[in-house]
Amino acid sequence: MKWSVSDQGFMTIMADHSRQGRFEQTVAGVLYGLRLGVDPENATHAIQTGAFMRLNEALIPVVKIEMGQIAASFSYDITISNLTPFNQGRGGMEASLIYRWYKPNSIPDSRCPRF
Repeated sequence: MKWSVSDQGFMTIMADHSRQGRFEQTVAGVLYGLRLGVDPENATHAIQTGAFMRLNEALIPVVKIEMGQIAASFSYDITISNLTPFNQGRGGMEASLIYRWYKPNSIPDSRCPRF
């Protein structure tokens, strides 16, 4: 879910549950974003920050930058499970680079969220 909280600010709530064989995981979180530029209603740039949780496993702070059709995100998994003694509390860094080959809102009646 994504909604505006001010002219420039917006919130995004995401959740995902996946299962493969007997293994499953649930990840959920929230991002707060700011549209950048002089016309926030048609902004092509934004910055978001927030956190996700992989239930019973990790806390995941996230920073995401959007520039037109390109987005980059950076996150770090902080282990909170019983695996902490094995990795001395160290988690893992992750970086993502996303390219959207269509312009947002170019497809009429599109309800797909931008990740």
